[in-house]
Amino acid sequence: MKKNEVKKILIIIAILFLVSSCRDKVNIQTINDLDGKKIGIPVGPISESEISSIYPNAKINFFSNTQNAIAELKKNKIDVIVYDTPMLKHLITQQTGMVIIDNYINRHDYAFAVRLNNNTYKEAIDRTIDLIIKSGIYEDMSTRWFPIDGSKVTMPNIQLSNRRGVLKFGTSAIREPFSYLDEEGKIIGFDIELAHYIAQGLEMDLEIVNMQYAALIPSILASRVDMIGACIIVTDERAKSVTFSKPYFYGGLGALIKEQK
Repeated sequence: MKKNEVKKILIIIAILFLVSSCRDKVNIQTINDLDGKKIGIPVGPISESEISSIYPNAKINFFSNTQNAIAELKKNKIDVIVYDTPMLKHLITQQTGMVIIDNYINRHDYAFAVRLNNNTYKEAIDRTIDLIIKSGIYEDMSTRWFPIDGSKVTMPNIQLSNRRGVLKFGTSAIREPFSYLDEEGKIIGFDIELAHYIAQGLEMDLEIVNMQYAALIPSILASRVDMIGACIIVTDERAKSVTFSKPYFYGGLGALIKEQK
């Protein structure tokens, strides 16, 4: 093959590579740019209808966990991950080359829930939330469970008694840093610590029942647990089935993308 022919082939290959690269590059600057994009959502509180109502032309893919979603984002199989912003902020302390787009897609309040009209437990949860905020414990919890450097967090030793029985707490340990498994398989997190303070205030021991996120509200309805918490979003529809505590955390849905160069 002549040198000129080789040169022409190399030029064609280079052009095709550039065209392909331009085609694959996705321009996302704001949350308004997500419509028509490939959106990855870890399984949890976010419904397809919630995202579709905002981005009707988006292609939605659900993933069993955040790590699978991150892997697909890195491979450009999806364009963006939509998830609760507190979880996304925690994720990027463990990843490089990822950024969260400014502004919420939707604002959300997060709360614990108990059986419908169970005011005894609701008032106990509300009272505990007020107490830990007033005492400074809440600020300490926020600093520890949401470290900006992704440092390892350990659960404090909160003394409980069973003078008044056992409080059954349902959670889904896939909601880091609210509820998740540590390296030893123990369930820890912001919500888990809060549940301990609630049990302490009730003078009860705490039994943690881990389950799939979708089973949390049914477990309350079936009286298998006394309260549930796993960064649960307060909605009017859910409030028809359970009684929510006052919100203990405020946030909303955010969008995680690869850094755009």
